[in-house]
Amino acid sequence: MKKFLFLCLLIISGKFFTQQLPYATLPEPHLLSLNYLNSLVGNNILYGATPPNYNGKTILFTHGFIGSTESLLIGNSMYKEAYTAGYKTAFVATSRLKGDWENGEILSRAIDQVGNHLNTNTMTIIAHSNGGKAADVALLEYQKINKINKVITLGTPHWGTQIADFANYPGLEWITGALGLGTGSQLSTTYYCETYFRPYMDSHPLNQPQKFYSLGAWGFSRPLGLLSPVIIPAGTTIAALGGGKNDGVTPFYSSTRPGAKQLMTDTDPRGYINHVDIMEGIYVWDEAIKPVLDGQVVNTGVSGRTTQSENKELKAVSNYQLVSSEEPESLQLSKDAKNVQFEIITKNSNASVDITDPMTGKAFRQIRPEIKDNRNAENHLLSSNYTLENRPIKLNSNSEFIAVVQDGIDNPMEYKVVKENGKTYLEISFPKLTSDDLNKVVLKSSAYRVSGLKGEGVKEKSVNVKFNLQDNKFLADVSNEESGVYSIKLNAQIGNGIKRTLLNGFVVSTVGNDVNKTVESVKKDLVFALDGNPVIESSKLVSGTELRGNVSVKIYNYASKLMNEYTVKAKGERNIELGKYTKGLGKGNYVVIVDYNNTKESIKFIKD
Repeated sequence: MKKFLFLCLLIISGKFFTQQLPYATLPEPHLLSLNYLNSLVGNNILYGATPPNYNGKTILFTHGFIGSTESLLIGNSMYKEAYTAGYKTAFVATSRLKGDWENGEILSRAIDQVGNHLNTNTMTIIAHSNGGKAADVALLEYQKINKINKVITLGTPHWGTQIADFANYPGLEWITGALGLGTGSQLSTTYYCETYFRPYMDSHPLNQPQKFYSLGAWGFSRPLGLLSPVIIPAGTTIAALGGGKNDGVTPFYSSTRPGAKQLMTDTDPRGYINHVDIMEGIYVWDEAIKPVLDGQVVNTGVSGRTTQSENKELKAVSNYQLVSSEEPESLQLSKDAKNVQFEIITKNSNASVDITDPMTGKAFRQIRPEIKDNRNAENHLLSSNYTLENRPIKLNSNSEFIAVVQDGIDNPMEYKVVKENGKTYLEISFPKLTSDDLNKVVLKSSAYRVSGLKGEGVKEKSVNVKFNLQDNKFLADVSNEESGVYSIKLNAQIGNGIKRTLLNGFVVSTVGNDVNKTVESVKKDLVFALDGNPVIESSKLVSGTELRGNVSVKIYNYASKLMNEYTVKAKGERNIELGKYTKGLGKGNYVVIVDYNNTKESIKFIKD
């Protein structure tokens, strides 16, 4: 009961909400030190000093998946730039290595609290990495959109990142740790973002895409910076998996939120920075942020909702095979393959991998980490070209590893997730194969449910996904699987010694996989309103649709004290009693929280 009450209280906004996030105040930028910042550990909100030239505007900064408030303040000129330009600031810490829904709830509370503390009705959000997706949740799911005038996202993987696809297959979780990206990244997979998160947010009735500005970068190979030994391997892996230009975490194409204005192109030399650089003021304040804040760059695009088609498709392409230490069989390479490219991630830093003869164990070549100027002292990526010379080979190492092996032969496997008419289908095709060739393809799959729809931790569960060849495509209907996020590995032997592998996934939703209808349902069916305010004895809570089942109602006073609670067993009514439950209340302001069909709403009212 106490836990449920606490969750209810989190919904109450503004001055009615007393369960505040811990906060502290920073000194002026030139007085800030790491020791001082360390003394403020444990505070979710750090308020910047008020600048002498205060311009009446506020910026709320928030970090990403692996970041922290410290990364926005120490060795970073963001605070100084904003202070000098006359902005009040607030730096909000959410939960590191947690999902967008959880962090979006924290950010929504911070928006209310910052607004009250600084006495401002609107502010601009500047969000790094997954902080941009948390902003989506805060503004739309928690209805803070009217308190924000602009959102600038920096390197946010709005459409997910291939490195998360790779790392969420059971047994390969070590990859994100080896690359310094943390764990629990199910909600940053391309399949989750493209087929669930983005359709949900872009079709939301509160979505105002014209408020969004996106900044992407493509300089993962930039050799400077303390985290280059991490960024470079991750970016190389993303490129090898088909993500194209990227900043070491986010593919450039993924950095643009639908309807947002992209602030740089992928050929702009200023964008040759990496995922860490893109949150640093020295690289992005004058080049991208200041023009937006000053109104020199305006998003004049679509206003209102961006509607996603119901049959939105996710497509991934593999022209490679994967070999790991968990599956030590010999490489299956076509006799037509001559120059083979290896991109190998090792669990242990500075490990080497041997190319050996599978019969004798003799090493033909050793692939070693490349060390340059001591910058790559913690290297987890190995790259090598190898001339095959018509002989079978095998990879061996004293470390766990996974290798992306490209044979140079253009014979891809294409994977799609298709959502259509309330169903979810997986589709595998081989565009270079004839009908006769397709009948000879040996396709194997293994799939696991890895989390709930919003990243809830679950016990990994293996599921049987069966593909059937129909109309020159391999199809599987996964609509009847349990709601959640799934990871899938596909292996295909397609003849002439050619093998293709793909790690990806899919999302199953028990609400028919039609997010548009779900959001519209929330808009039309689950929004309550008062039939009059101030509330009198005959006042009612009115719904736009028939109510069926239990409707829980709780009434709180200014101090968030529970004053009354009751449950109505609705049988098709469109309104429920409120006024008669306020008879004993004194004059003043109150909040009523209505919980119906797993959706909660808070409404402020006055009692005369």
